[in-house]
Amino acid sequence: MKPPETKGTYKLTMRKDTATQISWEMNSDHAGVTVPPVLTILPPLVVGLLLHFLWTQLRFFPEWWISHTVGWPLVVAGVLLVVWSVRTMYRAGVDPDPNEPTATIVTTGPYALSRNPIYVSFYVVYVGIALMVNTVWPIAVLPVGIALLYYGVIARDEIYLARVFGDEYRQYKARVRRWV
Repeated sequence: MKPPETKGTYKLTMRKDTATQISWEMNSDHAGVTVPPVLTILPPLVVGLLLHFLWTQLRFFPEWWISHTVGWPLVVAGVLLVVWSVRTMYRAGVDPDPNEPTATIVTTGPYALSRNPIYVSFYVVYVGIALMVNTVWPIAVLPVGIALLYYGVIARDEIYLARVFGDEYRQYKARVRRWV
């Protein structure tokens, strides 16, 4: 199903429905994310690494080789997952940039297992880096990045996809989990 041809400017109206839920009305042909997805991962990772190197070093493992043995496979797996996810989107004719219109719902490849495999891959790499550096701090600040990603990107993207694709997206959402 193709999205309707909508032109115009982006308009964001927020209204509080409940204490924990915010809904958005959008007049645009994209999700209107507030922060680039990569900026939800880099600041918490940098803060965690700075805490490790400038304040106190809280370690996961007693030896460096253990942290590399555990961390490197996660980094490699995360990079492979992001490559697979992006290639799957391009093959389906969809730009992975959430600020671009979505032509179709991608349901094959990693999107059959997760609605957000690119974001999952970001955090697999994130955890892998934290383990390779052998520090607890990035993991301690990880919830901040996840909150930024959810409220700044995922929630808006899901509202946009439901608006554009309706029942088709709601059925996909019921079938496939957000993360894994």
